[in-house]
Amino acid sequence: MTTSAIAPAKPRRPRRKRATRKPVTIMNQQESSREENLSTTRPFPEELTVKSHLPEVTVLNREAYWSDFKNRLSIHNYEVGEAMKELRVASDWMNTNGRKLVDRIKSVEIS
Repeated sequence: MTTSAIAPAKPRRPRRKRATRKPVTIMNQQESSREENLSTTRPFPEELTVKSHLPEVTVLNREAYWSDFKNRLSIHNYEVGEAMKELRVASDWMNTNGRKLVDRIKSVEIS
């Protein structure tokens, strides 16, 4: 079959540019009311007792909750790092042994 027998490809449509958003302007009145709302918030109590079916349930304060979150995140990051190391080792092993297998298959002659 010659190349002249193949139908010519359709020309592609030109790409359209994305519409850009205009920056949002904030009115001064809105900013001042937002600041007033922030200044009137009450402080978070250090310890809070909650009504529960369990005896003496206490809720963590913000600092304790944040430090617990950071500790859990550092444990997560360590575990993910170790998993990535093991994945690299497995990938390297597969690459080297895969190459050996391909070379061995190529060397075999079919009669």
